[in-house]
Amino acid sequence: MAPTLWLLLATATLLTAAPPSCGAGAGQCPSDTPCCSQYGQCGVGAFCLQGCDPLASFSLQSCVPMPVCKSGSFALASLDRVASISDFLGDPTKADFVAQGTPLSYQNGTLLTMPKNSVGTVLSWTRYMWYGKVSAAMRSSRGQGVVTSFMYRLSLSLLTSSTMSDVHDEVDWEFVGNDLQQAQSNFYWQAVLNCTSLSVSHLTPDTNSGNHSISDSFATTHTYTIDWSPEVLKWDIDGQTVRTLNKVDTYNATTGNFQYPQTPSRIQFSLWPGGLASNAPGTIKWAGGEIDWNSQDIQKYSYDFAFLESVNIECYGPPPGATVQGQTSYVWLDNKGLNTSIAIKDDKTIISSLAATGTNLTAGGTAANSNIQTQTVQNVPGQGSVAGSSAQGSQGGTSSFSGSSSGSGSASGSSSASGSTEAQNGFNQGKSLATRTVLHPGVLFFIASITFILN
Repeated sequence: MAPTLWLLLATATLLTAAPPSCGAGAGQCPSDTPCCSQYGQCGVGAFCLQGCDPLASFSLQSCVPMPVCKSGSFALASLDRVASISDFLGDPTKADFVAQGTPLSYQNGTLLTMPKNSVGTVLSWTRYMWYGKVSAAMRSSRGQGVVTSFMYRLSLSLLTSSTMSDVHDEVDWEFVGNDLQQAQSNFYWQAVLNCTSLSVSHLTPDTNSGNHSISDSFATTHTYTIDWSPEVLKWDIDGQTVRTLNKVDTYNATTGNFQYPQTPSRIQFSLWPGGLASNAPGTIKWAGGEIDWNSQDIQKYSYDFAFLESVNIECYGPPPGATVQGQTSYVWLDNKGLNTSIAIKDDKTIISSLAATGTNLTAGGTAANSNIQTQTVQNVPGQGSVAGSSAQGSQGGTSSFSGSSSGSGSASGSSSASGSTEAQNGFNQGKSLATRTVLHPGVLFFIASITFILN
């Protein structure tokens, strides 16, 4: 349901002057706000980091080079290695994940929360992957209209998706909250949403998606895996392969392209309101109906939630014939959005402040000045929140992670336990990134699924 992110963005209430639009139908960003975010808005700073769309930006070089993949295992019992988007300047050695919304530390993992009338929470890995294997031990959220996602994500303006690259390639797992016995697998190439144009007879219009039976995804921790290589894509549940896609089967004879995810991607986990009343009717139907903001979990805890226990990432090497001139960053060479459009170089991936861009990494001075805000230029994408939300951002584009283990929270992204100590599955409120400033995901993510976001 990749297009949903854009629909939600369009309906969110922005609390600052809207930045210039970019992407499909809107063209490229102007030179003074050169970076196009995955939400189709132009700016500087964080706009030029994760999710920067090189095709819709002022130039390919406007986006900051992408940090290369590095294998690792991440236990998420603590938020110590999670940074807010308004603090992150592109250095993957300083944080493992970037957060928007209200993640809460709970026991041996992290809760992705969605307070009433908010747009949920998203965690994004601070590096990119150009082929590899990712496994996540997690439990989905529950309830009508609530969606959990795990994806690879690419952010090109041609597509919208869960596991996405910057050019909108995507591979994902998604979980609809009113059907806890099904997991959905999806893939997209540059936002192409079906395969009717492919010249392979056994590929049908619904080839993008698959449905897989599981035991209760809310009550039971399962390990979901996406294994992505240059020639084969596999989805596993608890070590068993449930779906396989061969690249050779995605060839489009008309365009001469393989409609197969193939560009560097971000790994994202998110919880979002697919059943938001302002969403398209088809999206609301897919999400199980209009979201219930008075669900049992919101009544008990003041939020819906998904649980992420651990993530294991294994990086594969670049595809055969790749341009390798270094080992630090992935860099765009052209605007085709293909394997051949990427080179591995030693270009810098860190900006000095949120006034910087890919063509001026040191604008705004040192990192000490990174939070300087301007009144005319946006430097953190995805500002705003759902109309009527209790978690609206400030005019500077940020709001605070405010939940705490005390069971009380402020109106800004509140994650209070409402006097209850335990949900039906044993969850209670944990620690959030209290006192840290972060942009609320008002228009960023509405998915509570595991998503690989391919650039």
